[in-house]
Amino acid sequence: MNIEVINWKYENIRKMGNVEVEICKKSGEIYPVSLIMMPNGTGKTTTVTLLRGILSGRAVSWDEKMVRSFAPTRVYANKGKFTLKVSFDKKIYFYILHLDYEHGKAFIQTSMTGESGGLDDGWETPSILKGIIDNEEFVNRFVFDGEQARKTLSSGNEEAEKAIVYLYQINKFDDLINEVDKLVKIKQEHGIGKNTSRSMKVLLGKYQTRENTVLDLKQRLNKASNQLRIKEAKKKEYEIKYRNFIEQDNNFNEKKQKIDEKLKRKEIELSQSLKRILYLIKKPYNISHEFAQRLESLASNMQVLKLPKSTAREFFNEIAEGAICICGRCIGEKERENILNNADHYLGQEELVALNAIKGSLKEIKVTNELKYSLQGTTQGRYLTGGVPPIRFSM
Repeated sequence: MNIEVINWKYENIRKMGNVEVEICKKSGEIYPVSLIMMPNGTGKTTTVTLLRGILSGRAVSWDEKMVRSFAPTRVYANKGKFTLKVSFDKKIYFYILHLDYEHGKAFIQTSMTGESGGLDDGWETPSILKGIIDNEEFVNRFVFDGEQARKTLSSGNEEAEKAIVYLYQINKFDDLINEVDKLVKIKQEHGIGKNTSRSMKVLLGKYQTRENTVLDLKQRLNKASNQLRIKEAKKKEYEIKYRNFIEQDNNFNEKKQKIDEKLKRKEIELSQSLKRILYLIKKPYNISHEFAQRLESLASNMQVLKLPKSTAREFFNEIAEGAICICGRCIGEKERENILNNADHYLGQEELVALNAIKGSLKEIKVTNELKYSLQGTTQGRYLTGGVPPIRFSM
């Protein structure tokens, strides 16, 4: 088959912009040889890559990075297009390679009627070329670059031989030979020694081997099935234990939460009770009945003795005029004289103020059982106050 490239066209591809290259005469006849000269970095390698990708149909498998590498460098474009017109034994094919730079995708359309009409999605080629032109090894040597040429012309390199093999499809002979060998082997295995005792023995041997294999597989299957049942039973057992543990854990958490809440309430109650007890302890007559009686007796005696008087002199004058001292001893002339002489040394103004304050406080004494009940409230159960039993009062 004669394969000839007629022209190609770039649209929004790297530095080429929108360019069309024709390599045929005005009459439509294709030049036998076309020489295109391009400076370095202006698109020779790009053109070779595009021709290979569109002829083999492999361009559709390019990754995003490869597709986006063809985007223009000087202007922004989200899409590009490369069009190729090829003749296969004078039958014209149009290929359009669409490059989507935004999504990093490439796809091909094919037409046999013209570039603007009859476009079909996908890559198509004459059926006789399928398996040939879509082979990368073939296309790389049909559209070759300088490096490929150097390898082909280099002495001691196998590239020249490979080029002949792939361009003329000589490798197909090797594939055909391999297929023939496979068919012969299959035929020999199924056709040798029909109706002979030897072939029967061979068949019986194969049958017996396969029977043994099947039996062994069945035994292994039974063993595996038993092990599976045991493991499934253990799995169910572990699942039940796991659920029980989770349930117990949930119960423990609920109990712990309730205990923590109760403990918090008790701590608040204890704190409040201790504050109240500390306040009540400041009134000692609430602690001891005997202490309360003595304070009551002191108040009574101060009332009887009319303490304190407005001045200290009057107090000592009254004592000196009496025959018996408040201490119970007899008062003679000498004692009377000492009392009157020393009166100024006792019960000054400060002492009077203090006695008046004491007397006022004694009048305000009011004995209650509040401290008793508060202490009992803090020592319930096992005596939370450290094992000391409740204080008993006899007020």
